[in-house]
Amino acid sequence: MAGIKDVAKMAGVGVGTVSRMLNDSGYVSLDTRAKIEAAMKELNYTPNELARNLYYKKSGIIAVLVPNVSNPFFAEFVDCVEEELRKAGFKIMLCNTLKDVKAEAEYLDLLNRHIVDGIIAGMSSLDESEYSKIHKPIVALDRYLGEEIPVVTVDHKMGGRLAAEVLLRNGCKRILHFRSTAEKESLYHDRHAEFQKIMDEQGIEPIVMIWTGGVWIFSIIIRLQKKLLKKN
Repeated sequence: MAGIKDVAKMAGVGVGTVSRMLNDSGYVSLDTRAKIEAAMKELNYTPNELARNLYYKKSGIIAVLVPNVSNPFFAEFVDCVEEELRKAGFKIMLCNTLKDVKAEAEYLDLLNRHIVDGIIAGMSSLDESEYSKIHKPIVALDRYLGEEIPVVTVDHKMGGRLAAEVLLRNGCKRILHFRSTAEKESLYHDRHAEFQKIMDEQGIEPIVMIWTGGVWIFSIIIRLQKKLLKKN
């Protein structure tokens, strides 16, 4: 396999000149560039992207942390994120943590070692202090990871209110309320709290089913929706 020295020798220039052109780190005349490019093509030489990325401390890769890619919500989320990152000239590294604290910590370490340029955290099992130690680009999805880390979220309180109002408007009395465990405080808990508050005000006690993981809940919800649609 041809290396940078082989390219320099065939082009009749120094290794430093080839390096300057590849890294765009200094002046190289058009004539010399043409010689180097011809030599690269002749030798079928491919620059070492990893080495260059380590040198510049940039990789063009964004890590996306999700708890379980089999979850339909996160599957669609990753699909949309990848499309937007590609438009911006970035590649995606999908990190399926399965809520494993050790795995999440290892993915965060990729940021420290310059293997990725940033992280989009679609989940978090680690303590917030672990994220605050990293002074590099991190964006959180629907969860608070510290004062310095921006969060992309929705109005969960309004979502809970709208859901409750639709059910009440349709005269629903026997209500099944799916919610996740509240092991770690998260922004989406506002949705469930507002929903329950309105139910309490109306004297309705929903049957609460706690989701501890897996995708079975989605198949149940889909079946329930189909039954409701048939009745209506």
